[in-house]
Amino acid sequence: MEKRTFSTLYGNHLSNNDTYTLVKSTGDFAIAVKTDLGDMINAILTKMLAENDSLGKHLNKSTKSLFTGQLDDLSLNRDDSFSYIKRTVTFHFKGHDETKIAAAQILRHFFDPYWDAPKEMAATITGIFFDMFAKYHVRPDLIDAANVLSLENDLTNLETINNTFYAVFNKRVQETGEREISGSKIKPKVFAAYNQFCMGVELAVNYTPNDSLISLFNNMDALRKKYHTLISKAKDNHTGGAKKI
Repeated sequence: MEKRTFSTLYGNHLSNNDTYTLVKSTGDFAIAVKTDLGDMINAILTKMLAENDSLGKHLNKSTKSLFTGQLDDLSLNRDDSFSYIKRTVTFHFKGHDETKIAAAQILRHFFDPYWDAPKEMAATITGIFFDMFAKYHVRPDLIDAANVLSLENDLTNLETINNTFYAVFNKRVQETGEREISGSKIKPKVFAAYNQFCMGVELAVNYTPNDSLISLFNNMDALRKKYHTLISKAKDNHTGGAKKI
């Protein structure tokens, strides 16, 4: 009988999420035929599932940033604040007070490149407003016009919200990076357990085969082929010393 060998899969090129789902699916197939696997393979299976469960808990935690709700609120407040400023400028632009009309014209012309900023991505809006306020603060005519329309406090509030958004956004970026690094520390343990399980199943299906083992081997190999396709050709061409699992 021809020897059965698992298809090649360079597991260290898979993402944390793909690693978790690969091992989870492998475990589901194995549990279905657990009574036919033998004590040694079942012991390895238990170890593999425990390591993968640890990775899974980490991934679930990583999807829930402490800062997301705060950023959503800041983004909404920022849009509302800028909308109020634009409405005020537009109202006086069409008004009857010549002094306020002149002030509104100055501000409307200045705001024109930034008028539709809220349509951009939240992080992009931050940079747009940084640019806007940098120019605003060196233009005495703009500051005077804002005072005429009683918008000086509203503009100060908008700038404060924008600065706060930037600070919180950077905290979330840092948090996400730290969690990714932490997840990458867990993943090698999952690889090691998965590799041992694959070797155990491969040995068993070749030396003590039964229908359950053959079915499990085929399902596991199909999964390996599926996840291999998720790895880019570029990475496949630069495997170097990548560990086959």
